[in-house]
Amino acid sequence: MALLLACTGSQPPAGVEVAVAADVPHLEERALLLLLVDQQLYDPFTANRVRELGPEMRVELARSLARTGDFGARPSLEALALDEDLEVRREAVFGLGVLGDAEAIPLLVRLAMDVDRETGRLAVEALAKLEAPIGRVTQGVRSLPPEELWGRLAPALFRFPPEAALPTVKRALIEGGTAVYSLAMYALARNPQPSSLPILRELLADPDPWLRSLAARAVGQVGDRSDLSRLWPLLGDSELGPVIQALRSARRLVAGGVTAPPAEWGPRLRELMLDPRRHVRLSAIETSGAWLKDEELGQALLERYETATGRERELVLLALAAARHPRAAELVGQAGNAPETALRQRSAAAAGLLAELPILRRLAVDAEPAVRAAAATELLRLEGEHDPSLAARALGDPDPVVRASAFDWAREHPVIPVADLLAALGSMGETDVVEAQMAALKAVQARAEAVPEDKEVVVAALELLAREGSFVLRDRAGQALVALGEARPGVGPMASQRKVAAYRRVVRRAWPPRTVRLTTNRGEIDLALECRQAPLTCVNFLQLVQHGFYDGLTLHRVLADFVIQGGDPRGDGYGGPGYMIRDEINRLRYERGRVGMALAGPHTGGSQFFITLSPQPHLDGKYTIFGRVIAGDEILDEVTQGDVILSAWELPAVQ
Repeated sequence: MALLLACTGSQPPAGVEVAVAADVPHLEERALLLLLVDQQLYDPFTANRVRELGPEMRVELARSLARTGDFGARPSLEALALDEDLEVRREAVFGLGVLGDAEAIPLLVRLAMDVDRETGRLAVEALAKLEAPIGRVTQGVRSLPPEELWGRLAPALFRFPPEAALPTVKRALIEGGTAVYSLAMYALARNPQPSSLPILRELLADPDPWLRSLAARAVGQVGDRSDLSRLWPLLGDSELGPVIQALRSARRLVAGGVTAPPAEWGPRLRELMLDPRRHVRLSAIETSGAWLKDEELGQALLERYETATGRERELVLLALAAARHPRAAELVGQAGNAPETALRQRSAAAAGLLAELPILRRLAVDAEPAVRAAAATELLRLEGEHDPSLAARALGDPDPVVRASAFDWAREHPVIPVADLLAALGSMGETDVVEAQMAALKAVQARAEAVPEDKEVVVAALELLAREGSFVLRDRAGQALVALGEARPGVGPMASQRKVAAYRRVVRRAWPPRTVRLTTNRGEIDLALECRQAPLTCVNFLQLVQHGFYDGLTLHRVLADFVIQGGDPRGDGYGGPGYMIRDEINRLRYERGRVGMALAGPHTGGSQFFITLSPQPHLDGKYTIFGRVIAGDEILDEVTQGDVILSAWELPAVQ
């Protein structure tokens, strides 16, 4: 991994002043802990040395042991979970969930009863992560008074399997009182079940806009034809989230065939296509594609296509294709020749909706990989079973994302000869597009499961990868071997030639407060970095900022009421800086405006980051939080997919 070589061995551009702390307490020990995290390795000597340095360093030790991913660290982490210091105990209990060793379940069941409610809450969260049965957890805390019991159980209820958790969630609503109402409702709405519909429908009128949004989303997943009339009032909601979620759910119910599109929605959708709120306009355009026979809505979309640009034009094209508008094929064909890569990419998806094979074949040889990948995905879906040469052609493409489209198809259709799959898997070894590597492994695994006589050669190839591949590939190859009924080989540490001095420099750089300003075409957004919570991540981000990596990149993924994502030099969601960094999972929570590291799986972060547009508890403890928005919050709801980061730079420290 090139991260710390870049972060410590290169010089920032001229004129950039890098704040470095001259005096950091216990610098040597902090550096050693970072080394263990970066190398994914537990060292008992270092653990014992740090344990003697006082509560603050024991907190750092607990955090670091959890992040090593080495189950050998569990006994040390369990000892810290019994520490006399409250913060040490909390950090260690949270860390047992991050570490992921199910052998910690018995201790965590005991700690769910800890005298400190927060420790107990973190123990329940860890138990959910370790997939402990909810019955065992509730049995363990049954003797607590209701306020204490629900204060520990309710925040993690959504993490348990929904059907098993549903009786406990309903008990929480009855017994927990107002203090746990939102948490129990979140559990119901996050993992909705048809049996919860009566409660979810009532939640559509809740005073809390966040809960109204959650309920609207859930009703779209499990609702019936009567629910469009219940979603209708939310189209006039004063808050953004409920409107967005009501539109999405209406589209899901209609497009999924649950109900016919009511005629009265057509005029309302046309109004919302002119709404002053950007994300409402775009969501209304997307939803309009499900109203197949509304001629006035179709005409409004046509007129909008003539004047729209950027993301709006892409969504209009997709809506016209989804509605099978008479002019859709003509416009999709024209868009396939557009100079904008994103519009050609979207034209491939639209051509797939229309089954326009000639357009897709033309786009499958486009100069841009993102367009070829989109076209290959649609061609394989429509024609792959009838024309095996399509998969072979995609597997031979020079771009790894195009090859990944073939691997994704092969996972569902394991007909490609194992020799061809393994040859293509071998060609993935040098790419940093980790999604392509993972797709290849899944396709090879699926072939071995479908064709028993191929299993032996697949297992041999996976065992080789588990010994000699990159750290991430070793880990995933081990998982595939387990799925095939084989023993999981040891992953081993992340190989590194770096010395402790490199980590000392990281600690010094991560010690002072740091703020980064993103200047976008919509305005400026200031990010305060959480460097002490995630030093490797923050120093990596700062290094990329100081070398201008983000300047000119697009915000390639924007989902209203969810996230804004950027930092991909490819612009299609698959790119990175050429290396991957370790996860630094922490106890910070994904409220609106939190900055997280985007991943394709554990330890696959690099340069892509996201900013949450609303609270997202299901992301807590899964993605590294390394910053928060402190200025420019109003810009977040104006950003549109395809907008540009004009520049990113570190603001001078306030004296």
